[in-house]
Amino acid sequence: ATGNYLVTFYFNEALDTDVDFSVAVVDSQQDIITNLGEFSRSGSSWSGSYTVPAGQASLYDGQRYLQISQGSDLAGNSLSTYTSQVFTIDTAAPSGLSWTASPTLERDSLLTLQFSSNELTAASYYIYKDDSFVASTNASSYLISQISEGTHQFKFESADTLGNRSVPSDTLGVTFDFTPPSVISSTVQWNYADLIRQGSNYYLGPGNLRFQASYSETISANAALVG
Repeated sequence: ATGNYLVTFYFNEALDTDVDFSVAVVDSQQDIITNLGEFSRSGSSWSGSYTVPAGQASLYDGQRYLQISQGSDLAGNSLSTYTSQVFTIDTAAPSGLSWTASPTLERDSLLTLQFSSNELTAASYYIYKDDSFVASTNASSYLISQISEGTHQFKFESADTLGNRSVPSDTLGVTFDFTPPSVISSTVQWNYADLIRQGSNYYLGPGNLRFQASYSETISANAALVG
């Protein structure tokens, strides 16, 4: 990951501190990625450091080796070039963050968030509600409970096993509605075909009853209205 790294080499005997000593990070073709700086030289144990900077993944990331060349012991015997075992540098944060489920309207105070990134070794996800941290999880879904009524904004970040952390995901807005609709006004109208008179009595002829109501919010088109 991005940061400063300490490197220590142990030799089978003391090296001559007056002889040039070269250590580099190289790729599989032995091309130099970066040279290590000054070393603290103490007998058979030499220590130095190198920096893996942020924002240069294309240069530093990949399978790399430490390679030592030059140097000699106190008797003047030259050090053979040494190449370390392979190690991997990974400074790239996860990307491609997406919501695998995108609810926009819920009637319960529970919400299961589902998400993913393109990082195969994603170690954890960090979840936020209304810009406040909620929790972290190693799974690709998380259940949030006790959500208040209203519209809330959710986003998440992803981190890989080395601690490289992504930028926030797109925001997912979800409205939580726990209040049933109510009728705020209604009208009833009888549309009749004829007025029938029988003696002193009058009757409405065949027709239909028209009912109109206004609700406090939009009613689902799939709802069954019973009257």
